[in-house]
This record gives sequence, C-alpha cells and structure tokens, in this order.
Amino acid sequence: MELNQVKRMAAAVMKVGKSKVRINKPDEAVQAMTKDDVRALIAKHAIEKREFRSPSRARARKTTAQKKKGRQKGRGSKRGAYGARIKGKEAWMEKVRSLRNELNSLQPKIIDESYRRLYKMIKGGYFRNKSHLKLYITEKKLWKQEKKTTTK
Repeated sequence: MELNQVKRMAAAVMKVGKSKVRINKPDEAVQAMTKDDVRALIAKHAIEKREFRSPSRARARKTTAQKKKGRQKGRGSKRGAYGARIKGKEAWMEKVRSLRNELNSLQPKIIDESYRRLYKMIKGGYFRNKSHLKLYITEKKLWKQEKKTTTK
C-alpha cells in the first residue's frame, strides 16, 4: 500500500491529523494492508505520533517587556472605543467621588450655606474637575473670610 494511505490509516488509529504521523521505517510501512498491521507498526515504533508543539511565547514576552517600558501603548495599539475601554458609568463614579472628596476637604474653608448647593451641583454634573470646582468657589466668593485681629 502507498505511504500516504498508511499515513492516513495511522492518523485514524492514533486519533491525530496526518501531519502529526511520522513513519520511521517506510519499507516496513509499505507492507501494511490493514489497520491491525498499522497498530503492529505503531507498537514496534515504526510509526510514531509527533508531539504537539504549542505556539512560541517569545514574541509575546518581547511585547510584554516593551509595554513595561511604556512602548507600544499609543492610540494605534488600542482596540475598542474609549467607552468600551473605560465604561461611562465607572468614569462618572470616579469623577464624582473625586469631586465629593475635594469638596469635603474644602468644607471648613467655604461658607457653610454653600456646601450643600455645591454638593448638588457636583451630582448634577456641573463641574468638569477639581480645578473647575475651586475656580467656581473663587469666582462666586464662597471662601470664608479670615477675621483680622487688631491689637490695641
């Protein structure tokens, strides 16, 4: 029988693809006529199964090392829209929490009546960031006035 036929039968017996079958002794393999003959050749190691080789991680390791250095992280390397990478709600929560913490730290320095109104404005999405919040407080003159003590 032809070698490619023997190879096909061996692949079926070993439950692998034809490319994973290796015939060490082709002169003996040509004599095989049945699957039992092929099984006998497999037992004698005249036909062997090639080991499966997984894809090399060398390129992946190299890329990871480059990314640790900050390379390959530009716009062209990013897949998915901004909203897919950073969820809108999570970005919103991060911004609001940051602004509320900032307002909390500024509470002793601002007029008492304005705190609750500013808190509601943060909730309403009025402020872009912390510097915008401080700018608003300055423009509206919401800082507490320091009392000057005069000695006589």
